[in-house]
Amino acid sequence: MKKIYLSSLLLGLLAINTACEDIDESAIFQADFQKILMLKTNGIVDLTIYKTGENSTYELSIMKNGTSPEKTAEAVICPMNKEELKVYNETRGLSLEALPENCYELAGQDMFFNANERYKKVNLTLHTNNIDELADTEKDYVIPLILKSETDSVSSAQNILIVRPNVIIPSVTFTKKGLQAQYCGKGTTTLTIPLELQIENKWDFTCTVEVDETKAGNHPLLQNGYTLENNGVVTFSKGNKTANLTVTVNRTETTELDMNTYVLPLVLQKISLETFQKDNDAYLLGVNSKFPLEASMLSTNAQEPSEGPLANVLDGKIGTFFHSAWSVAVEGKHYVQVNLPNTISSFMFSYTNRDSNGNAALAWFDVETSNDGQTFTPLKSYARDADSLPGGGAEVFYSTKLESTSPFKSIRFICKQNFTGGAFFVWSEFSLYAL
Repeated sequence: MKKIYLSSLLLGLLAINTACEDIDESAIFQADFQKILMLKTNGIVDLTIYKTGENSTYELSIMKNGTSPEKTAEAVICPMNKEELKVYNETRGLSLEALPENCYELAGQDMFFNANERYKKVNLTLHTNNIDELADTEKDYVIPLILKSETDSVSSAQNILIVRPNVIIPSVTFTKKGLQAQYCGKGTTTLTIPLELQIENKWDFTCTVEVDETKAGNHPLLQNGYTLENNGVVTFSKGNKTANLTVTVNRTETTELDMNTYVLPLVLQKISLETFQKDNDAYLLGVNSKFPLEASMLSTNAQEPSEGPLANVLDGKIGTFFHSAWSVAVEGKHYVQVNLPNTISSFMFSYTNRDSNGNAALAWFDVETSNDGQTFTPLKSYARDADSLPGGGAEVFYSTKLESTSPFKSIRFICKQNFTGGAFFVWSEFSLYAL
């Protein structure tokens, strides 16, 4: 290399002419560093490549710097030979193994820099399938590249690039996992189930989703009243990593109308790109009639000012509770009212007593309905013994189906007496099932 030659020449001149004052040492060094070639990225680079049936490409950049970068230069980027890789390993305590030549190729290894060129780009093509065949071995396979020049200086600190490829097989998955419960109201409900590809999508392809009843586990199975759009075939278009499966549930055709969540176990059955993997986990679409109540839909005439706000009955925690008034007087019987956005004609409900005790559990209460939220009609009265109302801490009451001949939007639960004879009551949790 020219750099080594100039350094040797300089030492010889200094030894012979130590007393000569007209030797310009800086000029010699400046000439050596007029053009310095280097790799923009150097050292060990872990590169993730995806097995898609196509090759992967990694772009290298070679830069030209120095005191006079406007000069022309020549260089070559090539794989290390065995001796060079051995030295690299020994000096760093590594055991890297060069990938076979059929696993990659370099385009544009020989480079000539014109006066106005400051960098060159070289494409490293990786044959993903060939690399993947070596994935099960214990060797640490890499592509060791070195930058060289017979005419110009090369930075010894930035002349080596070690590419360590890691092959990943792309997979299509359901965006969410496990049981995903959805409220399905009266009539037809359309549900969207998102799927995704984990990498940038460069293809148009399809995947097929089917119902696999064996994946329902311990959940009751939704057996009828549903359809999968396009027979479950989902289309991914180039440039989009996500696509949706549309499931339609018709409550008038289902036989399951109670407090349970019925499950539709969906699995990915087939992908048109055969190299892609499919998610083996089922998406458990849970269909139920549990109305998604919000705190704004609830009201009471008897909020206890010192504790137990009404919104607590919707927080999913039995350690919190709603407490009707005990420290202040309230005109009339204590009640909780539910105001729905749309009319229904039948429902079920459940409530949970305070977790610490059932002293203020409902022993006698009435249920009334209204279509205007003002005028209420009695629907059913509940009694402690006749209806087996729970009186213990954290115990739960589940109603049977209640039905009215007239549609209604508001429901009142009116306390007549609690288990200790008081006028107030406590709920830890409350749920409404609109049928």
